[in-house]
Amino acid sequence: DGGFLLAVANRAYYTIFYCMNAFLYSENVYAKTHKGVHVKFVELFIKTNIIDKKYSDFAQESFNFRQDADYDMEADFSLEQVQNILNQAQDFLKITKEYLKK
Repeated sequence: DGGFLLAVANRAYYTIFYCMNAFLYSENVYAKTHKGVHVKFVELFIKTNIIDKKYSDFAQESFNFRQDADYDMEADFSLEQVQNILNQAQDFLKITKEYLKK
């Protein structure tokens, strides 16, 4: 409502990033970089079909939005685009909580 769409894109990405870290930590795997987190998440959870591939796509899409939001001084997102990324982050958080309860 406040018009802070770039900030929302940033926070949505970090929600997904920390969820991927939670998955990795549950397997005692620790990555040092954003790319490392994504690579290990794909290796351990997507390629093994534990988690649906769409979550890897969510991570990549939100990362791209975050990069633009943080580093592209001319970045401009629509409310619809940011709402989609926010919904993906909420979905990612939900499956993370479900996985960690097991």
